[in-house]
Amino acid sequence: MEGLRPPDGEIKVDENLDLYSLPREKRPPTEKTPSSIKELAETRQKLLETTALLSHPEFQRELYQFSKAIAEFIHRKQIPHTVLLDRSARPIYVGVIEYWRRRYQEEPLPQIHFVNPDGFKAANRLGVQQMLKVATDSMLKQDVVYNPFDMRESSEIIEEFQRTYHRLYADRDKPVLIMDVCSHSGEAIRHVKTIFQEAGFSNLAVATVSPPDDPNNDVVDLVISDREATAGCYPFGHDTMVTKNIKRTYSDPNPAWGAHQLAGTLRRNIKKVVGECYKLDHQQVTLQRQLKTQHF
Repeated sequence: MEGLRPPDGEIKVDENLDLYSLPREKRPPTEKTPSSIKELAETRQKLLETTALLSHPEFQRELYQFSKAIAEFIHRKQIPHTVLLDRSARPIYVGVIEYWRRRYQEEPLPQIHFVNPDGFKAANRLGVQQMLKVATDSMLKQDVVYNPFDMRESSEIIEEFQRTYHRLYADRDKPVLIMDVCSHSGEAIRHVKTIFQEAGFSNLAVATVSPPDDPNNDVVDLVISDREATAGCYPFGHDTMVTKNIKRTYSDPNPAWGAHQLAGTLRRNIKKVVGECYKLDHQQVTLQRQLKTQHF
């Protein structure tokens, strides 16, 4: 398991809830005050939705099963690097690490990276019409408003990616698992995978939690579940820690009022759900063993 510890200078998986894709000294300043009443209302709505989901038994069980399956797959295949796509896949790390700490107590934590999929979209590969579509889609999702002509050439993206994720890039000959929660058209993951390949990564596997919408999807290699998650693309809740952009391969801290507090609450709740479900599973296994012993 040597090499699984997060490298210095990149994101580290630990108890700190304030996680981003860059070291703290390189992060842009965060706005501390609400910019609008609408922004505050949207944050409250996401809090209500996430709290409702996390209190639902079926949601809790799925969250645990997904976390368990991913952690055990990483461990079984000895995958040194796992890449999670912002934003719906980012909270996966909380469940995976909580399960790992309980199941593989004596082993180093897996190395996890977060990437901003919109920053992997290359202008030379999209064309003007698709560039405009990216900007429109972002606006319709109430995301950051993009200037489509800010998109970069693939060579510039690769250069910035190599600098930002230099430790990951140094291991480009080792297995890397790229994960998202769901895949509709497959384009988001395709752009990320293409840049990784062009950067020299030779051993890539792409996985989603739910099966892709398109049965002919040729990007996704592995699927965690044989059916769509109960919460759709948000089986780990709505994460508000970061916002996407098209100028960098890493996401920005979310400046919205209350966003980081909400993200912290989400992480604590995921950790609690996985921890409690693990205890129940362990108790059931122990009881079954005791019953078998008594029977013989």
